[in-house]
Parts: sequence; structure tokens; C-alpha cells
Amino acid sequence: MTGPRYASAGLDAAVAPVRLDEAGPIGRAVEEAALAFLHPVSGFRGRGWAFGADVYASDVATLLEGVRGVDHVETLTLLADGVPAGDRIAVGDDRIVVAGPIRIRLVGGGG
Repeated sequence: MTGPRYASAGLDAAVAPVRLDEAGPIGRAVEEAALAFLHPVSGFRGRGWAFGADVYASDVATLLEGVRGVDHVETLTLLADGVPAGDRIAVGDDRIVVAGPIRIRLVGGGG
């Protein structure tokens, strides 16, 4: 018996915090939220990822903008196996999402 085949889903995002003096904790919270969202068993709204479920930039942007202290997401690029993937990572029917590289840059100030 073999385990599932994984599809690496990561992101490169520029996020504007509400307050720059809280950039460190906000950056960590954003990274933790992304990692939790992309967890194969407990991610995607706490239900885990279904086999073949695609990852959409709009879902990730909504998630990141919901992190306390984030004003907005300035740029967001999804990464499939570390390569830019546009607005969607297409996951094969026999694969399940797992977190890939997460790169968060904090930029400017929101307020």
C-alpha cells in the first residue's frame, strides 16, 4: 500500500500590514495562516484538501487579508512545485495539496 501523491502548492506574496511597527508578528502570522491553509489534512477551511482540488489565488488572497494586522495583499503569485502558476494550481485527480515554499514580503503601510 502506498500513501497519497502530493502536489506542492506555495506562494510568493507582498503583504501590506496596517502598522509597520508590527511587521514581524504580522509576517509570522501570515506565513502560519498560509501553511495551515495548505495542510493536506487540516487545511482548506479546516476540512482538509480533497484529492484533485485546485488551489485558487482568490482563496489564498482572502485568507491572507483576513489575518489580523493585514491591510491588503499587494501581489500574490501561486507556486506549483516552486514555479509560478498564475491564478490557479491545477491538481491532478490522484494528488492532494501540500504546502510548498511560502515567501512573504511585507511592504509599505496600509493605513
